[in-house]
Amino acid sequence: MGRGEGIGRGGGDWRVLLLRRIEGAKRYPARARRLRIEGIAEVQFRIAGDGTVEGVTVVKSSGFPVLDQASVETIKRAAPFPPIRGTIRVPISYRLRDAR
Repeated sequence: MGRGEGIGRGGGDWRVLLLRRIEGAKRYPARARRLRIEGIAEVQFRIAGDGTVEGVTVVKSSGFPVLDQASVETIKRAAPFPPIRGTIRVPISYRLRDAR
């Protein structure tokens, strides 16, 4: 993960805030629910100075294109983010028992 600058005063506070924002933006694709598809996609991205997302890519596939695409869309939907320098890499998990 990148280095967090400007989010809270504690060293790891920015990670918690970032993951909460991403989790809040996540939507379980209806098609994946119907087909009972679960998985974890790992995405990588950068945050621009204005909080927009630059270059979201799937670096580790869930094995299902529908979940991989949903993960990219989740990151875009979660923006704007507080400015964080560096490349950020996060797993996004899709489990039916946790789905909303």
